[in-house]
Amino acid sequence: MKKSQKPPLQQELISTIFSSTRIIYTRMHEKGIPCLGSPLQRETLRFINENEGVVMKDIAKYLQIKPPSATSIINNLVKVGLIRRQLDCHDRRIVRLFITKKGDNFFHQGIAHMNKRLSKLSMSEKKNLIKILRKIAIIQ
Repeated sequence: MKKSQKPPLQQELISTIFSSTRIIYTRMHEKGIPCLGSPLQRETLRFINENEGVVMKDIAKYLQIKPPSATSIINNLVKVGLIRRQLDCHDRRIVRLFITKKGDNFFHQGIAHMNKRLSKLSMSEKKNLIKILRKIAIIQ
């Protein structure tokens, strides 16, 4: 394909999805809004925020990754103080995961920023975007 030609529509769509995400998080960083580096870290924080007290195997199953990969993600989130580990009070072999105050603030700042970005879309556009993303998500 020559440089002057437009990329196929599907390739342009894929590129736009990735660049949009990158641009959103770059702008968040520039404005001092904390944002995690990887989508898996962000999704892990969201999952723990909504399901406090989960265990490592819950994270791995939800993200559809191997337990050692989940451990690596959790270690990084613990290291920066966004989540904490706590031994289960009934079975000390079980380690439960909880979001910290810093993690909660971080999470809600990100949500507020995304809500502000999404407020630029009309209700119809939001519904269409949801419909499109759901359609993409179930096509494998």
